[in-house]
Amino acid sequence: MMQTRKYEVDIRDMRNATWRDIVADAMEDFHGTADLEQIYLKIGQHSRTSEQQYWKEKVRQTLQSYKNIFTSPKRGVWSLVKYSL
Repeated sequence: MMQTRKYEVDIRDMRNATWRDIVADAMEDFHGTADLEQIYLKIGQHSRTSEQQYWKEKVRQTLQSYKNIFTSPKRGVWSLVKYSL
């Protein structure tokens, strides 16, 4: 007999989550738009950041690299593209 279980987990704490997943998930908590400091505060709470010394740089690199997912309507503010349409 097989059973299905439903788990609630924070994607930012999953070992196989990409930085793109981590940043996008954090921004969802801000309804798609947040300034960089808010993003740092949200992501900084999670275990993934303790594994990487330069995690803030990685967050910025991720925001800048995925133009199809993230956009910057003004300096220091980032939005998920799906919320800016």
